[in-house]
Amino acid sequence: MKKFAKIVSYVFDGSVLAMPIFALGCFYQITSLRASLYAFLVAFIFGSFIPYLSILLMYKYGFIGDLQMYSRKDRFIPLLISTLSFLAGFITLQLTGADILIRLIFLIYISSLVIFSIITLFWKISFHTSYITLFYVVLATVLGKKFLFLFVLIPLVGWSRVKLKKHTVMQVTAGFLFTGIITSAVFYFNDFYVRFLKMEESLYDLFKSGAKTAYIILRPEFVVLIILFTLFFIRTSFFNRYRIHRRIALSLDLDNSMKS
Repeated sequence: MKKFAKIVSYVFDGSVLAMPIFALGCFYQITSLRASLYAFLVAFIFGSFIPYLSILLMYKYGFIGDLQMYSRKDRFIPLLISTLSFLAGFITLQLTGADILIRLIFLIYISSLVIFSIITLFWKISFHTSYITLFYVVLATVLGKKFLFLFVLIPLVGWSRVKLKKHTVMQVTAGFLFTGIITSAVFYFNDFYVRFLKMEESLYDLFKSGAKTAYIILRPEFVVLIILFTLFFIRTSFFNRYRIHRRIALSLDLDNSMKS
């Protein structure tokens, strides 16, 4: 199962998911192929090439311990570089009149990176569940309810991070919740649902009019899935801790018996 968890973790890494998200943002409704291609190039350079090249160079020269930045201390500088790169990309997309969806996607990235950078100063949050949540919300919102089944990818990715002992249940859950709220809030407060989409009841009933706090009101089946997802992680975490404590206890008993 650990090998499968590693595969899931690498397949749904942020560096892999970025390009499908950018492609959807640039090509979901083409008015000018040249403009869409230019927007995709800008998104690739500022949203993928610069952030991940900086991580690669920092790893090569020993500024960070590994490419996936498991240590919280390794994360802040790459997050700062990524935030500035996405901000430059967002300004470029604004000035060139890129499609609204790719601009909002960049705004979601910027908002998430700023919030996650602050959180990283004192706590470690899961970027894997953050990226897969962004991928799911954008895909389901733009392409419709036929893609709702992809929700299962969120608990799958969360499970892989817990299984590999890279994150706790709380950290993967926080990545999911923060990104889900940020993504939906950016879409809502920029009138994306109203101006560009026919909102389907089966997807979301988002944000009561005039509310100052962003809430996501999900359908009952999603609430059930979230509850099951949380209970599953609690169970996994509990049994992992039980096994560790059991091994320690057995090891101590063995040592004591050998000494006696």
